[in-house]
Amino acid sequence: MTNIKQKVILKFKDDAFVEQVEKLMLSSGKVKIGGFGIFEIRQVKEREGYNVGSGERITIPAHNKIVFRPTKKLRDAIQAYV
Repeated sequence: MTNIKQKVILKFKDDAFVEQVEKLMLSSGKVKIGGFGIFEIRQVKEREGYNVGSGERITIPAHNKIVFRPTKKLRDAIQAYV
């Protein structure tokens, strides 16, 4: 089994790609990048939680989160690597 500890940061020369993805996500809620995967906005409902340190009950407000679903090809490549 291979231990993956190398940190790689992908940096774009300018922000055009990131801005385009942001615009598409805000307008349609989903961006598909062929051969890579799908970024999607999902709504999370308000829920009850607790502070681990104090045990105090808290309300976690409703919010949006970004979910990434890789393509089958990418998932299989990662599984074959390990």
